[in-house]
Amino acid sequence: MAEAELLNRMYHTILQWFLEHGRAPHYVELAHRLELPAEETRRTLRELVDMGLPGVWQRPGTDCIDPSLHSLICQAST
Repeated sequence: MAEAELLNRMYHTILQWFLEHGRAPHYVELAHRLELPAEETRRTLRELVDMGLPGVWQRPGTDCIDPSLHSLICQAST
């Protein structure tokens, strides 16, 4: 399980990204911003989503962040 500090930083970074870019970050973009390996970021993102915090969902079957049920269509990551 990821440390609380990392989960907090990730959540803050996702919300900040929404404000800056008007869209959700891909986990690779998030990894770059947080200076973490992409795979660690992907795993931590899943933990964050599983916490049920407001504003952060993942589209079913993908690693794409979905800010709402009406967000942009995102294809599954390979």
